[in-house]
Amino acid sequence: TAGAVALLMAAAPARGAGWEVAARGGLKVSDGKPANDIESTGVVLRWRMDELWSLQLGAQRLVFDAERPAALIGLNQDPNVEAIDAKAKATAISVGLRRDHPWAGSKWSGFWSLDLGTASPKVPSVSGPLDGGGSFAVSTRAKREWIASASAGLRYAFDSRWALEGALHVDHHQANWRLADSVSGRSGKVGAYQAAGLWIGVAARFD
Repeated sequence: TAGAVALLMAAAPARGAGWEVAARGGLKVSDGKPANDIESTGVVLRWRMDELWSLQLGAQRLVFDAERPAALIGLNQDPNVEAIDAKAKATAISVGLRRDHPWAGSKWSGFWSLDLGTASPKVPSVSGPLDGGGSFAVSTRAKREWIASASAGLRYAFDSRWALEGALHVDHHQANWRLADSVSGRSGKVGAYQAAGLWIGVAARFD
């Protein structure tokens, strides 16, 4: 009947709807407080609502040097010793919205996305000599931080399933790091910071 047909049409998925998974890696740079560069690898799962709009869930591993923790609390490391950084790691989980912009008659298309994520960095303690004598032993307690991200990029479709994509992105990290030196008793903190970079990945669709 006409009513049944209308109901089936309403329940049918929109054109272009389906699942997509992407693996990607990237590098972003910051101003050195607390990091100069941040490496990332991760996966993104997308639900394509139609040919243009997608919801996405991402997980990525972040690896970076927390630059000179002693300097962050006003201590001068011995200049004759190589800079002592803390090898930090974090796992970030994010949710976001993506908008694709197909180019008529082309395998190329553009896209942008907005994401909100969270991470809890793990920053090891570091120690070393001070300029003029003495030593430092700095520990860092990094609380959960929130990450707002915006990306804009290009996508090249090899066929109906596989695609290569890359994007420029900017991140705002709302952070709260507390640093303390057990030798001198000095302390300090790191608040919000920004980072920008590039990621490249391969995506596969499952309609």
